Amino acid sequence: MSNRTFQGPILTNESISKLNAEEETQRAALALGRMGYWVVPLQSRGKAPITRSGIRDSVNTAKAIWDYWHRWPQANIAIDLQRSGLLGVGPDSTEWLERFEEWGLTNTMIAVSGGGDGHFHFYYTRPEGCPVFRVNRSGEYDIQTDGYFVAPPSIHPSGNSYEWLTSLREVDQLPEPPAWAINLLQERVNERRSPVSITAAAGPPKLPIFGPVVPWYL
Repeated sequence: MSNRTFQGPILTNESISKLNAEEETQRAALALGRMGYWVVPLQSRGKAPITRSGIRDSVNTAKAIWDYWHRWPQANIAIDLQRSGLLGVGPDSTEWLERFEEWGLTNTMIAVSGGGDGHFHFYYTRPEGCPVFRVNRSGEYDIQTDGYFVAPPSIHPSGNSYEWLTSLREVDQLPEPPAWAINLLQERVNERRSPVSITAAAGPPKLPIFGPVVPWYL
């Protein structure tokens, strides 16, 4: 009989780093589920859902989340905005970030996107009566109550990581969005019913503010 002992696979620094990253992503998805967010796996280093029915396959139970990221350990994470009851504000440039700051961005849960300078995700609770809709202007901004936002620690196609700038909050502890964001969504819904075009370039959409605006960075 041979005296040779079994040797398992050699763990390199690269493979250990990969395993740690996969565990971090699974833990992050589970944490979001515990806090009331619905999540769905996306392609590794991508933004397209892996599952057959896409965002309709979002889940928020520990077992379902574990099953997803056990099957696809390198998957990115998406937060389902509609099922989580959220409104997301996502400037895609420094120009629009500055403009939104001028209009008022209340203090909330914030992530930095891997897309570059000025790319952030601001998460708010969707107030009653707010339309379920999305406004996506490439290179400018995304304002959505429908669809999803990619969440940390996902990897952007550029190779940059999504990161939380603030601590996570329970989904029911998020503040309501600034009034101009609600109104902008409503204006776009109205545009679909009317040939009149309304632009947000000149200034914030007019809607009474429901309370004092607190800078998001406080």
